[in-house]
This record gives sequence, C-alpha cells and structure tokens, in this order.
Amino acid sequence: MKIHVQGQSRDAYLDFIDDSMYHPPHTPYEEEIPTPAPPEEDEMLYGYGIAGETISEGDLVAFNVTDNKIYKADKDVVARKNFIGLATENAILDASFRYQVGGVFTAAHDLGVSGVVYVGNMGAITFTKPVTGSIFKIGFLTDATHLVIQCMARINI
Repeated sequence: MKIHVQGQSRDAYLDFIDDSMYHPPHTPYEEEIPTPAPPEEDEMLYGYGIAGETISEGDLVAFNVTDNKIYKADKDVVARKNFIGLATENAILDASFRYQVGGVFTAAHDLGVSGVVYVGNMGAITFTKPVTGSIFKIGFLTDATHLVIQCMARINI
C-alpha cells in the first residue's frame, strides 16, 4: 500500500519537506520587522489613568476596581485602599492624568520632616503609623520635598 499526500507519493512528499526546511520559499515577510524601542527608564516610573474625582499634584492615589478610575488614596475607605502612586499633575473628574509609581517624587511644596510615610486620609501622607484601617507604607522622605516611593504590602487592621 502506497501513501499519497495531495497526489504525491510518500517519498516525494518527504523529499519536499526536507528541501523546504533548508531552502524555505521566498515570502513577502522576509524583510526585517522593526521592533519598538523600549520605554525610557523614567517612563517606567509612571502610570496614566482617569480621575474619579478632583485630584491635586502630590496626592496619594488609588485604583478603584469598581469603575476603573483613580481616586485619592484613603486608609479607611475600602474602595480607596489600592495605593498605586502619587499624582504628578492636577486632574478634574474624568480627566486623564499621570501619576508616579516609583523612584523619587519631587514635591512643589514642603511635605514635612524626613522619615517613613504612610497612606493617610483623602490623599494625604501621614508620618504616624495607622492603628485603624490599613497600614500601607509608601516610602520615606529624604528631606522636605523629596519622597522615595517604595510601595510596600498593605496590612489590614
């Protein structure tokens, strides 16, 4: 019994397969496809989102999974506990804005004394470790205007 593949004998088909593996036919896709450049290192420190309320530069922000918008972070409000960064610009309701997720955040105003900072209420940082709600250590101030963002795991109290 002979095996035929699309009208060819098995041996002829295997010879074709062997030849095509070493000498592939010309295709219109032989040109090199350019790959996009990786993002700049600084761009990896930022995210973009839609504001669910008025947000000011420097506010701590959190992602709300219910409406996929970004709100001021709050240690006591369940929907606002998912801290993701600090707003780098002002935003009004439903406006797109940028926030910083890592690195050193430089504030336009005095943030306070050096030390460890936590998510407080309504987008504010606090230097006092919370005793209610959630504890979310976000980093530390090196001086009055520079905050090193180091998002740590949230602990619910």
